[in-house]
Amino acid sequence: MAGRMANGVLYSGTWSKTGGEHQAVRLSGTGGTLDFMLYRANSWRFTPAGAGGAAAYIGEAKEYASQLPDIARAMQSGGDLADSYRLQWLDFAEAIRVNREPSCSFEEAARAVKTCCTIVPATTAEPEVEALPADSPVISVILSVQGDWRLARRTVGHLRAQTICAQIELVLMAVSHHPITIPDGETAGFHSLQMIPMPPDSSVAQANAAGTRAASAPVVVFAEDHCFPEPDWAAALLNAHTNDYAAVGPEISNANPDGIVSWCDYLVGYGPWMSPCSPGQVPFLPGHNSSYKRAILLEYGERLEAMLEAETVLHYDLLRQGRKLYLEPAARASHVNFALWNVWLPVQFHCGRVFGGSRAQGWPLSRKLIYTAASPLIPLVRTARICRFTERALFYHEQYLVPIGAHAGHRWARPAVPHCL
Repeated sequence: MAGRMANGVLYSGTWSKTGGEHQAVRLSGTGGTLDFMLYRANSWRFTPAGAGGAAAYIGEAKEYASQLPDIARAMQSGGDLADSYRLQWLDFAEAIRVNREPSCSFEEAARAVKTCCTIVPATTAEPEVEALPADSPVISVILSVQGDWRLARRTVGHLRAQTICAQIELVLMAVSHHPITIPDGETAGFHSLQMIPMPPDSSVAQANAAGTRAASAPVVVFAEDHCFPEPDWAAALLNAHTNDYAAVGPEISNANPDGIVSWCDYLVGYGPWMSPCSPGQVPFLPGHNSSYKRAILLEYGERLEAMLEAETVLHYDLLRQGRKLYLEPAARASHVNFALWNVWLPVQFHCGRVFGGSRAQGWPLSRKLIYTAASPLIPLVRTARICRFTERALFYHEQYLVPIGAHAGHRWARPAVPHCL
């Protein structure tokens, strides 16, 4: 969300109860910027205009260090967000029971609403919608086929089951030493099909970038051979793109929930978008299976391959440009996760290296050194975030806690949830 206050101060905010722990507000003026991280004891930071360089990065590192008590608290009890949310509801229920005013009075709520009403949109321009010929596809699904058609068959079957299959362009990137043969009928029903050969040593990012350039539709989505979309997936993504969102991502469920490694991979990789979740703008989306307005991706030119190596970095860059990312739970997909420790752990290590290298592109040496020194804190930070993501699972006991606990050799007791919640 972005706008301008009545007094001219620029305002931006990101809220995500289900898409992550990120609840941030920034006020920008000629003297600097004031950032608020909601529900945190260490909740604000002022950056004077023109501040930068090593001094700014050192200050950022000090701020992160000062938040360690908050991280430990989040790991123990769910964090300030959980406590605040739960206690406010309990107080409200108690106020009704004893016929008193709640701690957060209606007058305070009215003032908050009045304050929100002073915000005016930064722009009233309607989002540009690309005019298409009547016979053009509305969305292009790009799928990398790694040498053997059988690996992609199941995903393509789910794509054929889409409610708007006849409007989908299927772009298959054949990453193979030899031509890939598709059995008759297995790609029937799509608006159109492209089979684009790629060098056998091409990365998924290179294949997706080439597919984006070759696609015909105004919206592109990157599919995987181990992620299976539900029938309304494409239609829901496309419907969300009628708004001015640069990217729209789906809700992700665990397609192989019968192992503890699978749950670890799922929570680490897809915790912010775990099923069930709620729609809304988010700070980043699933690294695969998300959709983009093609014109925005093409603006990166020769940098597109590098930006797609770690799509979270792409999402950060889109946000820096003032663009919006949206989570659409109606677009639901089931993801098959790694199931063996000796496979998953090396993959996590190498994925971390790719993400770190991509994110640090263009950073000054001082910032790289600070982040390197702080890297031992990453497991704590990630664990705290996962605790916040999985807080919602307390309300879906049978769906998450039972299978995770069973594979860990523990039988969970049913949580005591107040009736008012």
